[in-house]
Amino acid sequence: MGAENFGSNQKDEIEIIEIMKKFGKYQKFQYFYVCLAAFFMTMTNINYVFVAGDLNYRCRIPECENQYAVYNATWWPNKTIDRCTRPQLKEEYVVGQSCTSESFTDAVVECTDWVYETNNTVITTLNLACQHWKSNLIGTFHNIGTLLTVVLSGWLADRILAGVLFAYAIYMGESTFAYIAMFVPYWKDLIRIIYTPPIIFISYIFLLKESPRWQILNGRTKDAKSTLLNIAKVNNININKQKLANMNDEDLKKQFKIENYEQKESFRDVLKSKVILKRVLVACFCRFTTTLIYYGLMLNSVYLPGNKYTNFSLSTVMSFPGELISMYLMNRIGRKLPIMYGYLICGLLCVASAWIPEGYVWLKISLFLFGKLLVSICFTGIITYTMELFPSSVRGTLLGVCAVASRTGSIFAPLTQILNTVSIILPSMLFGGLAIIAGALLTLMPETKDLPLMDTVGQIERSIKLREIRNDISTKGEERSDLIA
Repeated sequence: MGAENFGSNQKDEIEIIEIMKKFGKYQKFQYFYVCLAAFFMTMTNINYVFVAGDLNYRCRIPECENQYAVYNATWWPNKTIDRCTRPQLKEEYVVGQSCTSESFTDAVVECTDWVYETNNTVITTLNLACQHWKSNLIGTFHNIGTLLTVVLSGWLADRILAGVLFAYAIYMGESTFAYIAMFVPYWKDLIRIIYTPPIIFISYIFLLKESPRWQILNGRTKDAKSTLLNIAKVNNININKQKLANMNDEDLKKQFKIENYEQKESFRDVLKSKVILKRVLVACFCRFTTTLIYYGLMLNSVYLPGNKYTNFSLSTVMSFPGELISMYLMNRIGRKLPIMYGYLICGLLCVASAWIPEGYVWLKISLFLFGKLLVSICFTGIITYTMELFPSSVRGTLLGVCAVASRTGSIFAPLTQILNTVSIILPSMLFGGLAIIAGALLTLMPETKDLPLMDTVGQIERSIKLREIRNDISTKGEERSDLIA
């Protein structure tokens, strides 16, 4: 009996490399941990939309105010007055006399003090009325902090965004934040609600593990063995523990087929290659544009006609179908065309939305939301596409450069709200123009669907030269056929 059990155990044993191929309980927990972090990270990332959001206010007129000034004063003049100026009282007005709408002249003077409708945002607390640059810089400085984390952590965020599960965790965070803000409008309470749960992420020091492959690549053989044993234990996999314990660094590399890891090239090699440099510049512009439009539309949705919370919520919901549509089109048609046409149509919708009169509320909102849907498609697609444009030797570095360009777009997104003080059509016109330019630039890029990933800069350059030679031969062959005919 003992011999049979021993034989059975031997039979159930799997090779060390097979540990990583089984998607079990361990992987599910790791996915859950990262998705949960992405969910809450998103809410903290966009909280300034309502925490530092605009609200109604008017100029304070001390002669007419009582002890408890209110925004909707019955004596306020019926004519339209800029929020940054105050109507001037008539000369015959006597101090202590009750003000009426007839107590004012047509003249206005600069305002220095304000009465706010509510205290729901930091605009009231910091007294930022008519200081649009300062109020919008709150979001900008918030995103500068995010950019610094990208620089420090490399391109991990892009890998997270590339997965459907992670993307949906982010979209869930955006939508959930919209509903929380709807029911908890006061900014201090809102901050407490979304910043308290992330305290649990301190436990990730112990819960979230590095990939064994990454540990092997970085010479952390002891840690890699420990992680592999943990995965086998959680997933209930039978492995030869003694064999794993006896493996050295070289044995593990051979087991995971990484003994001849990718050829190293520097950023200098990128600068020398016109082909790669062109790809980097176009990719950076597209990533910058996508993020600027994605967050810009989300932020400016609160300026659309109707309830700002509803409009913001609708703009976040449009990301959900965008992810699936992007996956379908890129697998069915290709990488380049869906993204290129996505940019172009998004740009046209943004421009059209800007010129729709305010009276056509649902038409204006519908065009705006379809534009958000299309930029969501581009948001996911351009990340996958840029990964395939670069060779393995410098892919990490160049994706890091693209990630910085992307976060730079999010830094400028809050500042687009300032354009609303000039004209409400300017943000949409800006988004439309940038999207059309991005779509046009993609015509310079190759299709990457079903093509093998290149390992070096030299391989990409040789493949392009070979393609050009084939095209020349094909063209000359057609010319000869025409002459014979």
